[in-house]
Amino acid sequence: MDGLALVGILGMWIAFEYMTIRNDKRHIQKHLSRKGASKITVDWDWGGGNRGNHAYHVIYFNQQGARCYTHCKVGVWGGEIYWMESPEV
Repeated sequence: MDGLALVGILGMWIAFEYMTIRNDKRHIQKHLSRKGASKITVDWDWGGGNRGNHAYHVIYFNQQGARCYTHCKVGVWGGEIYWMESPEV
């Protein structure tokens, strides 16, 4: 395989990962905001995922105004959210 093909494949993989992570963050924010959370910050945990999912650190304010922290994983293919600690909204 020549270098140009390798760079092309790597570029496509990076673009796919970027779009997936961006969509995951939106999905997590929508899920929490529907439950009443506000000021939601979602950060990708680059070391916490594995082949089938991406991991995220989530900070938000619940309905009582308390700052809350949680972690979750989102399935790459199905988009299902797996909460490590159930969100307190």
